[in-house]
Amino acid sequence: MEALIYDLDLNNLKNATISSYLSTGMTLVVNVMIIPGLIDLVVAFEDFKTKSSRQIAILNRNFIFMIINSIMLPLTSVVTIEDFITEVGKSELIMIPYELSLQLSKSYIYFL
Repeated sequence: MEALIYDLDLNNLKNATISSYLSTGMTLVVNVMIIPGLIDLVVAFEDFKTKSSRQIAILNRNFIFMIINSIMLPLTSVVTIEDFITEVGKSELIMIPYELSLQLSKSYIYFL
């Protein structure tokens, strides 16, 4: 009987661990694989005079999308960038850092 209880507790621990890190893992997959691929595809259709200016554009876009996807969307508890822009547009400009820091203190476990 004790072995069964131990197995159930171990399975609950595994499930809790997997579910707690699933959102972080999905964010990592999106940031490392999907967004850079889409950015490369979009930049391929743009006209750049030099290869370095193309690479700088790719780096800048990757950085902006990663910041938005990894930090801003989870802090505002929205799913899409459109919802994020709507959410930010509702509040005063001077209150945005305060609201983001308040959300960070509430959802710090996501960033661990």
